[in-house]
Amino acid sequence: IDTGISTVAISPDRIDRGINYIRPQDGTEDKLGHGTAVSAIIVGSEPARIEGVCPTATLVPMVFATKDEEGKQVRGDTAMVAQAIYDAINNYHCKIINISSGSQNGSHRLQQAVEYAEEMGVLVVSCAGNDQDTNPGAVYYPGGYDSVVCVGAANSSGKIAFFSQQNDKVDLLALGTDLRLASIKGTRIRGEGTSFATAIVTGAAAQIWTKHPELTADEVRSILLESTRTVDGHRVIDLEAALGWSPEPVAPKF
Repeated sequence: IDTGISTVAISPDRIDRGINYIRPQDGTEDKLGHGTAVSAIIVGSEPARIEGVCPTATLVPMVFATKDEEGKQVRGDTAMVAQAIYDAINNYHCKIINISSGSQNGSHRLQQAVEYAEEMGVLVVSCAGNDQDTNPGAVYYPGGYDSVVCVGAANSSGKIAFFSQQNDKVDLLALGTDLRLASIKGTRIRGEGTSFATAIVTGAAAQIWTKHPELTADEVRSILLESTRTVDGHRVIDLEAALGWSPEPVAPKF
């Protein structure tokens, strides 16, 4: 649930039919770049020379922010995000919903939507927010709801990034600084933010579920939270451990 996906940057083979809620006539091509950058982390981008965390995943673009005919950014509200969650589950049969955005103003409808996802065995992953330096402790939704995996950003040292929200709703951190991303033109760019840390966790969940389709959403969530190391009191995902998870115990080496 984002700004769409560029078919220049991301292979059309990895993109399923989606929907543009805010400007249906425009389709799901990305005009802002955020959704494409998130997508490249998950499935990769050959033009931008980026290897995705789960290259075989199928992405369904659910557009709630874009540009209008005058080039101005237009964005939906929490009710639109909630509708996108219901549609992702009921119409597109998605198993994981990535929401690399949030609002300080949660809503009953949005909370109902993420709770419905949990009831239906769908994993929702969302970002913690990037305003810790200016708005410390703020909680962003849907990441703030208990049923959602809320992801903050770690820096290259594994410590929480200065901009990443710090509150008890943050479940784990993933790398969110100096990341290689894809632009809508398919060029490689650099970026940072909890949005992209969220995409790493979503990609890991997708790869775990691809290898082990018998798992439930709760089990995938548990694997993500257990495949972490603690740095300064924060759980930071160990991507190698998460992607290498096996249901069978590994025999000790002597």
